[in-house]
Amino acid sequence: LKKHMVAEIGTEEITAPTAATLTNKLLQFTSGAIYTESHEVVHIHDTKLEFLESLLEETNTPTLLFYHFKHSLHRIKERFPEAVVLGDGNIQDWRDGKIPLLLAHPQSGGIGLNLQCNAGDLAQCVWYDLPYSSENYIQANARVYRQGQTVPVIIQPASGAASATNPKYTFNVLVDSITPVNGAVGDLATQSITWQVSGSIVKTTS
Repeated sequence: LKKHMVAEIGTEEITAPTAATLTNKLLQFTSGAIYTESHEVVHIHDTKLEFLESLLEETNTPTLLFYHFKHSLHRIKERFPEAVVLGDGNIQDWRDGKIPLLLAHPQSGGIGLNLQCNAGDLAQCVWYDLPYSSENYIQANARVYRQGQTVPVIIQPASGAASATNPKYTFNVLVDSITPVNGAVGDLATQSITWQVSGSIVKTTS
């Protein structure tokens, strides 16, 4: 698909006539399912679902999970029926630690909301689908890691288990300064954050 912009998956032919369409199709592919031209969903793999399941079993901590595609939301809810979709009426339950797995779209749950959760020893944001927009990624992460959050926050993509070639680093930081997202329409949006590491850095490879 990446090389020829077309791929046969089962009885379906997936095409990507433009670079933008190709990027979108590849993002869907990595999530485990892809839309056809007729908007049907073709299943590809469950790798991310399996990794997410093992991650939730290992951490047992309040998790804010960001998804991008509707087929991802459907498959996540099917695998984890206890998951709750973010809404105006359940934000306080999340902050009180009553919702172990909260699902949110970065465009609806990524700007203007305060989603701090100090109910456990730490909180985590997991990206099931990575967004095309870096601004959406930055803004969504800032919903939990913001003023009022007193326990550590782990932010990670659901891209596979930690290994020697894909290590995971966990540490606390003290933010010195934040430069807001800037850039005119059509420009590359940027944001800079400077911080000091507080305490030790833990490297996990398994």
